[in-house]
Amino acid sequence: MSRKFIALILLAAFVALWISGILQASRTASDLGFGSIIGTVKMGDADKMKLSAYAVVVFSASAFLASAAFSALKGRIGLAWRLSLAGGLLAAASLCMLPFEGYGIDPASLMAFSVALALGLAPVIPMRKMVKEEAELYRPYLKPLDITRVAIFSAMTAALTVLTGGVFPSPTGGYTHVGDTVIFFASLIFGSKIGGLVGMIGAFGADMYLAYPRWYVSIPAHGLEGLAAGLGKGKSIQWQILFCILGGFLMATTYFYVNIFIKGYAVAIISYIRDLFGQAAVSIVLGVTCTKAVERGYLKARRK
Repeated sequence: MSRKFIALILLAAFVALWISGILQASRTASDLGFGSIIGTVKMGDADKMKLSAYAVVVFSASAFLASAAFSALKGRIGLAWRLSLAGGLLAAASLCMLPFEGYGIDPASLMAFSVALALGLAPVIPMRKMVKEEAELYRPYLKPLDITRVAIFSAMTAALTVLTGGVFPSPTGGYTHVGDTVIFFASLIFGSKIGGLVGMIGAFGADMYLAYPRWYVSIPAHGLEGLAAGLGKGKSIQWQILFCILGGFLMATTYFYVNIFIKGYAVAIISYIRDLFGQAAVSIVLGVTCTKAVERGYLKARRK
């Protein structure tokens, strides 16, 4: 089984799981009183919490499968093997979440989920056989210096988020902040691995301090943001801006995907615009500016 074929299978699993999650969340939201596109969502806080948590788990499982496909294409079979396993386990967990809480399962969603799970786990054994060295499977993900970088920039992300978010609460829920500036900076300087972890840990810390109830949405949202922005490491400013825009888009879209089911389309769209232009856009400008200033200073220091 070739790397490209494995990546294709994992991408198909990603699409099928995404479709399954949307169908199931839509069915559950409808059962709980979700009305028209312009209507408001009339469901209790507990139901909103359960539904949004389900949406996040499905989204995260899909992200793991997409990352596994990308890793397979890059030839990092050991990492792809671990990511596909994690995605499959998260997908299996999502299937148990809503029925465990007493909600019905949509038949079409179950069919799409079965396809996604089969496709996601199908390459696991072939990938395991393709790994030539056992050490590749258990290679440490972070070096000591990486851990230090993640800790420092996660703390900076949380601090900047709290300082600005506490001042500018959003009328649609949550808060508007420029804490993403640090995520973009860390991603462009150190790459996707550091940027993704800084996004997840920093956003989680800020949400805990500000008592944001749906903190579990911030973890994949800002993790994907840092992961995408990190692809611009070492590239020209045009590519860095493009990858930061992609990261901001993924962050805002993650919140939008969840907000549809807990706030309704009208409020979700307003929040989406706020996240894109009031938070991501400003943070991109600040983050890229800081990155270029540091890069110029570093080059000057090396010449001396």
